Amino acid sequence: MIESIMFYVFATFIIIGACAVILSKNPVYSVLALIFTFFNSAGIFVLQKAEFLAMTLIIVYVGAVAILFLFVVMFINLKSVEARKYYKSQFVFAVIITVLLGVELFVMIKSGLIEFTSSVVSNAGDTENLLDIKRLGIVLFNNYYYVFILSGILLTGSMIGAVAIIGRETTNNHKQNIAVQNYADKANTVNLVKVSNEEGIK
Repeated sequence: MIESIMFYVFATFIIIGACAVILSKNPVYSVLALIFTFFNSAGIFVLQKAEFLAMTLIIVYVGAVAILFLFVVMFINLKSVEARKYYKSQFVFAVIITVLLGVELFVMIKSGLIEFTSSVVSNAGDTENLLDIKRLGIVLFNNYYYVFILSGILLTGSMIGAVAIIGRETTNNHKQNIAVQNYADKANTVNLVKVSNEEGIK
């Protein structure tokens, strides 16, 4: 009974956090809402006795990915007005992608490609006496090996995209010029000023 109540509490918070991620006008608030969603998702994993997945979600996604998103958002100094203009220009494309992904997920569930049962664990062999992390490794690298590799490729592309966004040309972007620094001399870098006693520099 308590587990059912906690499940619905975590699920409700996840829905609220996910809505805040996509509806918040401030990108920083969106990242904070994403962290909130991750924590509640970890709570559901704990209820399902998947403690390793819960800790991995907190350490990897909250401790690394979400914090990285937060630093990227703060680093590029994305204004709320600029964000709204960008979102409006991409709204139609986002709706089309969302509908296509929804249809694809529905077809996969109806065709049996995705099963919400524990049969994938039993197909991996006798894992009853194994630890949670060992059971996860057996299922992951036997049944979902190619999906695991594709996820790594997707994360690599996301990292490249983040670097491209940070390195974009802006009017107030300051870059280091190594050649100018190497050929710098004291004539144009140091300004010697004679200061009188008890007067200071005016």
